[in-house]
Amino acid sequence: MVVAPSDHWIEDESAFAENLRQCFDFCSTENALMTLGIKPTFPNTGFGYIEFDKDDTSPIKKVNQFREKPDYDTAKAFLASGNFLWNGGIFIWSANAITEAFSHFQPVMNNLFLEGFESLNTKKEKDFITEIMLRLTIYQ
Repeated sequence: MVVAPSDHWIEDESAFAENLRQCFDFCSTENALMTLGIKPTFPNTGFGYIEFDKDDTSPIKKVNQFREKPDYDTAKAFLASGNFLWNGGIFIWSANAITEAFSHFQPVMNNLFLEGFESLNTKKEKDFITEIMLRLTIYQ
């Protein structure tokens, strides 16, 4: 699965497709939640950043942490360090990996949605989703 914003400009579509293929291949054998980072070309303060371990030589790197939109000096430091990417908000995973992550990290939400699993893709789906969304606001 790919979750991606609809407003992104993909300049090199071939490279993007190859990156997605690598992610799909990885996710087909590993229980992973992946994100695509964009190599920064200037210290942009309008993007969040993804920090990774710069000593990791593998093409697929683990995320150390996500960083919110920095001020200009911090963005310059991110670029100088060499281990930060722009966060493009593009995520890749298998259905099993994401449902397992929801079960583990968001058990209340996951259990609420499982209550009406049989209504999904039926005429009852809209009412079920509306009910669950109202119930979820109680937990926030």
